[in-house]
Amino acid sequence: TLTITGTSGSLTTSTTVSLGIFAQSFTLSGQSSVSVGQGSYSTAYIYVNPQYGFSGSVNLAVSGLPNGVTASWSPNPTTYTSQLTLTAASSVPLGQYNLTITGTSGSLTATMPLTLGIYAQSFTLSANSVAVGQGSSNTSYIYINSKYGFNGNVNLSVSGLPSGVTASWSQNPTTFFSVLTLTATSAVPLGQYNLTVTGTSGS
Repeated sequence: TLTITGTSGSLTTSTTVSLGIFAQSFTLSGQSSVSVGQGSYSTAYIYVNPQYGFSGSVNLAVSGLPNGVTASWSPNPTTYTSQLTLTAASSVPLGQYNLTITGTSGSLTATMPLTLGIYAQSFTLSANSVAVGQGSSNTSYIYINSKYGFNGNVNLSVSGLPSGVTASWSQNPTTFFSVLTLTATSAVPLGQYNLTVTGTSGS
């Protein structure tokens, strides 16, 4: 406890200040989880948070990796942040794995948890609704939304077309999007029809 005293002529007043002296240290922070597709990779950023004047370099390591998953850092050691790249073989079992990130600088050590999720590569589809006049055509954009590192070709098809409506694709198969053109004859009954667009890539 320090005492600060102020004096002006015969006037004096004081106050106290609490001074804490600590060893220099650091903590680690970053995202709490990372998702990786089988046969793919993903990244996470790990940050070094200096405390009490710490300014050293920190060597980073990760433990708890399942067989078939490898890790690389850029840069390592670091004074601020590093990118952790986790690469999974296609044979790594699906599931959640608890990893530990450890930072070391001289005699100082800090750790943080990181959850690794291994998932099968997959994709979803998205599209907009489309209105077609009798005897005319209109288009809808169909998008491939990759998940967990998927980058394969997707074959697209559409079912549920009413009699008199035909479909064509701008590109099929595709890796990103395709334009679906629906053409209706003048005899197609008026109404709403629920179509299903299906994308297939291997299994």
